[in-house]
Amino acid sequence: MIYKGGKGFLHDDGEFDEIVGCCFGQSFETYQFVQNDQLVLLLKLKVVIDGVAHSESLKDTKQSAVLASWGNLLAEQKHTDVTFSIGSSESIQQLHAHRLVLAASSPVFEQMFFSSSMSEAKPDSEIELPDFDPRLAHNFIRSFYTDDIDAELWDDDEALCHLILGFHKYQVKGMLKRCEGRVVKNLSVENVAERLMMADLLGLVSLRECALSFVNASSHRLSEVQSTDGFVRLTKQRPHLLADVLATVVQPAKRKSTSLSQPEKLPANLEDFSVVDLKQLLSDCGLPRGGLKAALIERLQQHQRVVTS
Repeated sequence: MIYKGGKGFLHDDGEFDEIVGCCFGQSFETYQFVQNDQLVLLLKLKVVIDGVAHSESLKDTKQSAVLASWGNLLAEQKHTDVTFSIGSSESIQQLHAHRLVLAASSPVFEQMFFSSSMSEAKPDSEIELPDFDPRLAHNFIRSFYTDDIDAELWDDDEALCHLILGFHKYQVKGMLKRCEGRVVKNLSVENVAERLMMADLLGLVSLRECALSFVNASSHRLSEVQSTDGFVRLTKQRPHLLADVLATVVQPAKRKSTSLSQPEKLPANLEDFSVVDLKQLLSDCGLPRGGLKAALIERLQQHQRVVTS
């Protein structure tokens, strides 16, 4: 896009450059709107550091009146219709919330609250959040109302990983993506192996790719990562990731089609296979190995359909 006007830029040294034409390339995402008769342009940039792309979601520093009202509704506990139990058996706290608000962002909550076959749909039901301590649980629920989490947690990488587990479990895609992007920004030699295992477990493709790129940014970086406790755990708990690390360093040669490429050789009981076995089948067929179990099965079945067509 091209903008032409009579104004310009005032630099730190006092020099003024009049705008005669300003061009924004296609690599910029442009958001535009009018405020007080002025055209405001917000640009979302992608920054690449050590081979890892970082991006931050645009966020207005001033919370909208609508979100503020929703936040107050939760804080004042008005008209609540669902109860969450938080904490251990020795110290249980209760948090009251609104089914409709939670269901609007989570298809899992929608199924729980509005399906007659679910016990959670009963008016007097109480739902446990065993994966969170009280502070994380309150932030998790409050994010459905405010589309945000506390700044303190935003800067706590371990807390973000716990929230990612919750957002993944309840399929809250918007907050999951934002937290995933923040974790990518905080990748380090010490934590990258743990983040790679989490990404592989949850099927977080972007985090997985960024973690692999971070590990293999240089031979020195790879050597440093290999010396961490996290990498030792990776070799024991998810050894198949070693092949992915190696493949990022040196691209494997294309394999010839194996007998598994023939549909009659593909096992019929794929649902009974473990994720590790399914990924081995995908490797044998020369197919990508990322994703959850259902996606792996679908990829194998789609491959079977293609080779028979």
